[in-house]
This record gives sequence, structure tokens and C-alpha cells, in this order.
Amino acid sequence: MEKKLLGLCLCIFFLNSCFNDEFDKVTVIELEPIKIISKIDSLFFSDVTIFGDAKNNYILSSSPPYLAITDKNFKLKYLVGEAGSGPENLDYPIQGVAIDGNVYVLDRGSNSIKVFDTEKGVFISGFKIPELTFNSRFEVDCHKNVLLPIFSPFDSNVILKVDMEGKIIDRFHVDFPDGLNRGFNRQLKHFQKINNNFLLVIGASLPYVEIVSYNSNESRRISLNEIEPIKRSIDSLNLDFLKTPPSKNAIPMIILDSQYECNKLYVSFVDRVGIDRSLARNLLVLDVDFTNVRMKHAIKFRTSTKDDGFHPSNFFVDVNANKLYVQGLITKQIYVFKLPT
Repeated sequence: MEKKLLGLCLCIFFLNSCFNDEFDKVTVIELEPIKIISKIDSLFFSDVTIFGDAKNNYILSSSPPYLAITDKNFKLKYLVGEAGSGPENLDYPIQGVAIDGNVYVLDRGSNSIKVFDTEKGVFISGFKIPELTFNSRFEVDCHKNVLLPIFSPFDSNVILKVDMEGKIIDRFHVDFPDGLNRGFNRQLKHFQKINNNFLLVIGASLPYVEIVSYNSNESRRISLNEIEPIKRSIDSLNLDFLKTPPSKNAIPMIILDSQYECNKLYVSFVDRVGIDRSLARNLLVLDVDFTNVRMKHAIKFRTSTKDDGFHPSNFFVDVNANKLYVQGLITKQIYVFKLPT
């Protein structure tokens, strides 16, 4: 028992002594909002997903359910998918993708994909998802097929490819290792298209990046374990496991969301800095190529609210407008920042 306590104390001392060095090594860019949004016209919101394209921004609200189509200044153009029992209605939507003038919505309440025309603000079509999926980002390929990460109690290393009638076309496998003390891999996967040939997949609790070809189903794995401050989060999590072993069904998350744009991977994560949340970094920006991932810089929000000390509830990198949209975890306000280079 004494040896375990001694080892625990040494681990804590080591982590604390390295923490200041880590801050010196990681470049941190501080951002102040250029706009703060607490409602869209007369619409109030709580938890939302923010995304956009060259013409519009989109606010997808889970509860109450709706999709707000706005201009690039967040002025409301159309409101669609409100609660109801029709095919055009939404019931707890969680993610959306805008492509070629349409918005594809993953509606968890009806376990379906629903498609809306963004120019006219009308419902087009929808289909039932044939299997249970994670509540994470999904993709639509150049042939209008939908790519979804599968949730399974036995194997979550699968990405499903489904056509617009809900028929399964293919399954792509990634090769993430099993989690420490957690048996087979059931962790959440975030993924996005790099282009029409490759997907970039990142793990939530085991921070690996895999670049997967969905033509040949070949993949290349890159570890994020040595990238600060992800490494510190992993070390801190393992330290917690020494104090209180996790349950067999626990799936701790380090990576909470990610978005790939222009050879950069933007990552929201749990920055385990301790009680003083003023030290927390809010986003990481990583340079990505097909052989390596390198730390570029971290982003620190300066909103003068409690949101500064935590990861964002949701974020979207808008390369068309050179903006970063963030929903605060605590206040639920939407912040607009200028996107740093």
C-alpha cells in the first residue's frame, strides 16, 4: 500500500513539474470574439450544432428541434424541421452536413437522415439509418452516399456507407487498438473526408489518427500520444485510473470533436489542467499530412465568461468566411472569432 501511495505521489510531482515546461513549448494564440450571439432573430437556443457553406450558416438545435438557415451574418432566412410527426419534422437532431445546396441532418430521435433544400428552405427526402450510429460528425461523398460511424457493443471500428434509400453499400474498417483496461475497442470515432478518396479518422479516448482509403480500404495510423497537451491528458487520466480503476464499460474521452480543413486538424479536447481552469486551452490546431501529425498551436478563448475555462460545446471552422464559430459550454452563447492562420 505504501509503495502504491509513494508511486502516486511521484506521478503527481512529475506531472506538476512538467506542466510549466509544457506551456512554454506550446504556442498559444488568444482570441477575442468579434461577435456574440445569444439568439437567432427571436429564436432562443440551448445545445446546437453550428456549420456552414459559402452562402449560409446553419444552427441545428436538438431541443427544441429545428434547423435555422441564416446568412453569413446569422440573420435568419428559413426555419425548417420543427417538431412534429411528418417526414419533414425533426426529433432531436444532432449533426448536419451542407453540400451542393442541400443540408443533410442526422436525426437521432427518428434514427434517420433528412435532407433540406437550402435555397428554398424546404424538405426534400429522408431515409431510416439501418444500424445504430454514434452521435458524431458524419459525411456525404461526391455520389451523395452517407458515411456514418457505427456504434456496436462488439466492434466500433466500422464506418458504414449508405445510399439515399438507406441501403448499405459498403463497410470500411479502421484498425484502432483496444483500450487499456477496457477490452475490445468501443470508443467513439470522429471522422471527415480529406478528399473524394480518403477519410481522416480520430479516436476519442485513444488519440490515434487513421487515414483510410475508401476505395481500397487501406489505412495508415498516426499516434497523437506524444503531442502536448494531449500527452498530459492521457497521463492524468491514467493517474486517475491508479486512484480509482474505471468500470469495465467506461469509455473516457480525451478528444471531444474534430474538424479537418486545408491540411489542418482542429481538435476540441479535455485539457486536464486541474482546478485553475484559467490555464485551459480550448482548441488544438495540428498540421496533418499522410505520414505525420504535428502540433501547430493551441487556441485560448478570451470571452470574459466561464466558457474560457472549458472545451467548447460545439465549434465550426468556416474557411469560406475565415471565421471560427464556437458555442460556449457554460453560457451556450455563440462566439464568432477571426480564424487565425
